[in-house]
Amino acid sequence: MKGEKKYLSLFVIIFFVLNGSIYGQVTPEVTWPEASSIVYGQKMSDVILTGGSAQDEGETVAGEFVFDSPFDDPDFEPDADTYDAPINFIPDDQETYETVSSTIELLVNKAPAKVELSNLLQTYDGDEKPVTVTTIPEGLAVTITYDGSPTIPINADTYLVEATIVDNNYEGTASDNLVIQKATATVTLSDLVQTYDGTEKPVTVTTDPEGLALIITYDGLEDEPVNVGTYAVVATVNDTNYEGTASDNLVIQKATATVTLSDLVQTYDGTEKPVTVTTDPIGLSVVVTYDGLETIPIDAGTYALVATVDDDNYEGEANGTLQITPLTINVTADALSKTYGDVDPELTFGFAPELIGDDTFTGELEREAGEDVGFYEIEQGSLS
Repeated sequence: MKGEKKYLSLFVIIFFVLNGSIYGQVTPEVTWPEASSIVYGQKMSDVILTGGSAQDEGETVAGEFVFDSPFDDPDFEPDADTYDAPINFIPDDQETYETVSSTIELLVNKAPAKVELSNLLQTYDGDEKPVTVTTIPEGLAVTITYDGSPTIPINADTYLVEATIVDNNYEGTASDNLVIQKATATVTLSDLVQTYDGTEKPVTVTTDPEGLALIITYDGLEDEPVNVGTYAVVATVNDTNYEGTASDNLVIQKATATVTLSDLVQTYDGTEKPVTVTTDPIGLSVVVTYDGLETIPIDAGTYALVATVDDDNYEGEANGTLQITPLTINVTADALSKTYGDVDPELTFGFAPELIGDDTFTGELEREAGEDVGFYEIEQGSLS
């Protein structure tokens, strides 16, 4: 009997221990709450739990949801990320109900950072032209693209700049246009006075920096002029990275032609007596004046000559004297006689060559004075 009692007591002890573990605390059925998202820099005290409940056979079990370490510290500021945060349901009646643990999703978003772009207007100089990027808070890493490429531009153009923060806890972006202006080149024109020779007469244009492509116009046209004249020249740099222009006048002067006069002594014959004019180069138009008039002279006399080239591309002049000598008429007095004491007969004559046109003689012959019998010379007298 003593032995049986000993075994029975041990059974009772074991029964009560087992009964305390199985039936002493109940595990409630928990529906876990949702945690509000926060932004980096906020504390766990800013997280709001919504929803969530605990039940035991349809009856609500009172209690609270509490984050576990390290999220249980209300001053803890987690980095931006998505967490499976440990959480406990702690019942108010801890003798009846046991604490239940699990994890819920906690989203910590990146905090917004300010991105500012500057140095957006620059001038080409052959070097890379990065923009300046500042962040608030300062010092955040940033990726920068120019028209979608990370390559920093050099050439003059307009580029879309996008700067994006690359950081675990901050996010932000900014965009604007970077304008790289063309650099100013110096354009110099020379050979602005030339002389016609029948070939094109381009001006000489130099640039600094040297060798830049140019568009050159003459009175608005790209054709290089040939003929004498004054042309408005505009030379404009045609380059991706440089700009510049210069303007002036190109003067193509007339070439000098040689003018030669001949047939400067002619004899009156009742017709016009032009001089002969030749030019080098040959065939140029010439204006000839005689004593200042363009009328070609006919009458015997001396005339001052000026022969002037009349041409778009040549100039030249010659001076001289045209002499039209009188036509020599040979007059032969007819042999005449009279009887002493008679009146002199009319003194007649013959002549050669014939007079021209309406020309006539004026005056008359005269004879040597005397009335004695003899021979007397017949002289020209006033005959002309």
